[in-house]
Amino acid sequence: MKKIFSLVALCLCLVGQASAEKIQVSTTDPGSGTPEHLYSMKNSNGQYANGTTAPTFNPANYGQFAFYESGTANAYYIYSYTAEKWLTYTKASSYSNKISFVTLTDTKPTNAYFKFNNYSGDLYEISPVTSSGSTDKYLNWYQGLGSNPADGTTTLGLWQQGGANDAGSSWTFSQTGEISIPFTSDNGSWTATNATGTWAASWQSTQSDPFVTVSTSMNNMMNYGGTSNIQLFSGASGFDYTITAQSGYVVTGYSFDFTNSDASVNMKVTPSGGTAVTCSGSSTAHVSVTGLEEQSTSFNVIHLSSEKKFVNTSNFIITVKKSTAPVEEQTNIFITQPGQLPYRIPSITTAKNGDILAVGDYRYCGADIGFGRVDIHGRISKDNGQTWGTEFKIAQGSGTPFTALPPPRAATPTAWRASTAKTTAQRGPLIRKSPKTSILFSMPARSAQCRASSSVRAASARAVRLR
Repeated sequence: MKKIFSLVALCLCLVGQASAEKIQVSTTDPGSGTPEHLYSMKNSNGQYANGTTAPTFNPANYGQFAFYESGTANAYYIYSYTAEKWLTYTKASSYSNKISFVTLTDTKPTNAYFKFNNYSGDLYEISPVTSSGSTDKYLNWYQGLGSNPADGTTTLGLWQQGGANDAGSSWTFSQTGEISIPFTSDNGSWTATNATGTWAASWQSTQSDPFVTVSTSMNNMMNYGGTSNIQLFSGASGFDYTITAQSGYVVTGYSFDFTNSDASVNMKVTPSGGTAVTCSGSSTAHVSVTGLEEQSTSFNVIHLSSEKKFVNTSNFIITVKKSTAPVEEQTNIFITQPGQLPYRIPSITTAKNGDILAVGDYRYCGADIGFGRVDIHGRISKDNGQTWGTEFKIAQGSGTPFTALPPPRAATPTAWRASTAKTTAQRGPLIRKSPKTSILFSMPARSAQCRASSSVRAASARAVRLR
C-alpha cells in the first residue's frame, strides 16, 4: 500500500460526532423515489444483513437500508431498499430472546421504530421499544449461524446482551450507492478566502460522512446575484477547479448549468479528459460528467476573448459513493491549526543517503511573502516516510513579526501528489510518480498577492545541501 504524507496548512479535525450525524436520515418516501442515504449493516462478527435481514457474507447480497425519523431522539424507522419492505415488530411490554423477531411489511409502521445507542466510536446497539417506551433486548442473530444460516430465511432476532458484551449485538453502518451533494453557498462554507471574505479559493460541503470540497488555486469563487449559486472566474488563461471527495469515497460525477456573466463574452468549461462545453451569448449551457471513480476530478473555466469573465453556475450537483479501494495511509508533516502561524509552499526531496527531506515556509509574519518575516522549517524521515523527526529551523527571515490572523476558519485544503524522486528541492509539488512512496501536499490555495521569492527558493536549496 502506498503511504501518503500531508503538509497541511489548515488542519481539519474529524472528531467524534453525535449519533444523529453519523446516521443520516432520508426524507424521500420510498414509494416516490430513492432514499437519500442508503447503508449496509454489519455486526462485529463480520456478518452483513441481506435485504430480508438474514445474515450474509456475500457482497452481492448485502442489503441496503434507509433510516427515517420517528419523532423520538436517536430512534428510526428502518426501510430495506433491497427488499422494498419496512422492518417492523409487534410491540409488547417486554421481549424474550428470540429468532426472527423482525418482520417485513409493505407499509410504514406507525410506532414500531428502533432505538439506536451509539455506545462506542462507530458502534451501535439497536433495540425495539416496548409499549411503555423503554428499550428491551438487542437486535442479534440469536443462537448464531446454526439457527440463522447465511442467506437463509430467518430475520434478525433478539438477544439480552448488548454490543459491549456480544459482538453479534454490535453494529456498524456504511453508506452505499451514490450520494448527491449540491455545490452552493447554502450547502457548504467557504474554507479559504481573501481577507474580506468576498472571494474564496476553497469550499466544503455541510454534508458530512462523506463531505466534498471544491477548490482552485486563487480566490476565484463566490455566490452571485443574491442567490446561493456559485460564480467561477476564468482568469487570464483559464483556471482549474478541483472536486475532491472525503477519504474513503470517490466522485462518480457532477453536473451543472451555466451562463456567461457577460453575454458579449462566451465562456468555455472543459471537464478533465472530457469534451468542452461552450456557452454563447445569453444562452444556458449544460455540463454533465458521469462514470467517474476518482477521489478527485477537475474542470477548466476559460473565456473565449481577451476579457476575463465569469461563469454563473446553477443546479450544480456532485455525486459520490463509498470507495471499494483500500484507504491509503496518511501522515501529516506540517500542520497549521486555525488561528496559528501558517505553513506555505511545501517542497520535498530525497537526499543521496536516502533520507526524505520536507521543507516549507513558516510564515512568522502570518501573511504573504513581502509582508514580513518568513522562516524555512524542515523535517526528515530516515525510514522512507514511516516516521518523521522533530521539526527544525533551516533559515530565519527578518521583518514584521506575526500580529494577528483573521478569525479561524474550518478548512479542508487543496491537495497535490508528489513523488520522492531524487532531485533538488522545488517550490511546490514534484510531478513525477515514484513506485516507492507518494506524498500528499495539502494547503490552502495561495492568494492572488502571494508570489514565491528568490530568497525562499534559495533557502529551500540550502535545505537540500544540508543533507
